[in-house]
Amino acid sequence: GSAVEHYLPGQFHFLTLHREKFPAEEHPFTISSGGTSDRFVCSTIKMSGDFTHTIPQTKPEQQVTIRGPYGRFSYLLYPKEKNIVFIAGGIGITPFISMLRHMDATSSDHSVLLLYANKTIRNIVFGEELSQMQKRKNIDLKVIYYLSHPEEDWQGESGHITGDKIKQHCAKDFHKRSFWLCGPAPMQKSLLKQISDLGISTKQIHAENFSL
Repeated sequence: GSAVEHYLPGQFHFLTLHREKFPAEEHPFTISSGGTSDRFVCSTIKMSGDFTHTIPQTKPEQQVTIRGPYGRFSYLLYPKEKNIVFIAGGIGITPFISMLRHMDATSSDHSVLLLYANKTIRNIVFGEELSQMQKRKNIDLKVIYYLSHPEEDWQGESGHITGDKIKQHCAKDFHKRSFWLCGPAPMQKSLLKQISDLGISTKQIHAENFSL
């Protein structure tokens, strides 16, 4: 195979799938692999539209054009930020899993709190991998799940993530942390305002826009 692109964990690229049955449209996707292997590059794609529903019909050996990488949504670009809060909504987990895979593989000295919102348990992506990361303890990682439509036997947090809830989880160092947001646009807009209203500088907040 050809050489894999060099990218920072958290960045995205544009993919064009060349298939006889479908038009060769270009679409942006986060790179979900961690950037520590030069053998492959991965994107984790939710089937949420006309194009993404055709992804399973892609066959091995069909050509793909990759354009990128793009974006500054990578912890490696902010080396002074060591105490981090990742806030993910649904498939917005993808840039965070990329960064966490890189942190895990390099045994980084970051402390990360991941708040991960979904509708139900079935919607959680990478749950087992996140559990294994916490067990390996290569990084200081704490994961808290929020479900808006939890099953009856759910023991974790329910409802939506709010600024006040984030502050509660951060204990005494809330104002010293950096906050990274990736999820549905209404969620991001609301949390950006709530976090700012709690006294966090915009320099401490990073948000990835999935609405290209």
